[in-house]
Amino acid sequence: MITQDEFVQLLTKYSGNIDLSTSTKLKMNKGGRDGVAPNPFYEKDVRKVKISTYEVGANYREKINEALKADGQPMENRKNFTDTLPWGEYEIQDKVVAYNGKRYLRCYPVKDAETSEEILVDGEVPSEEDLKTIMSYVPEKSGSKKQEEAGITEEHRVQPLLFAFDNITCAVFNGTRYDIE
Repeated sequence: MITQDEFVQLLTKYSGNIDLSTSTKLKMNKGGRDGVAPNPFYEKDVRKVKISTYEVGANYREKINEALKADGQPMENRKNFTDTLPWGEYEIQDKVVAYNGKRYLRCYPVKDAETSEEILVDGEVPSEEDLKTIMSYVPEKSGSKKQEEAGITEEHRVQPLLFAFDNITCAVFNGTRYDIE
């Protein structure tokens, strides 16, 4: 087991692919308005447990440039993209974001990476019927309007993710597994 601080120290010297195990509270609508029944799982501990591979240490603007090039778009379309964050500040550039006393790992999904994902309710796998109900309250994700307007196709879309360090349970990189407190 390593602490979050020890994990941050390891990240200062590493850029590349990292396998992460995460356990994140699932964002769901509460329901109960506009004819939508109240969400029976809203007060429960509903988590998405995921294992996948991510790229750490990549620069957003460089990834946008690669996407524009791959889609044959002019580089002037990048003018609307900056390295500044919509919230928080980099503790470690392109890797660790600090905000309101919490740390977040900035990374990008690796295309075609093997991914394992399951939903747990209070630590248990829900029935198929319960899972359908849960998923009906999960808001749809939308893509980046800026990237779409710049001519970046869905295939080359740049998807920066932030994982709260509190939600990362395990990381594997440089051939070593690190369980994180």
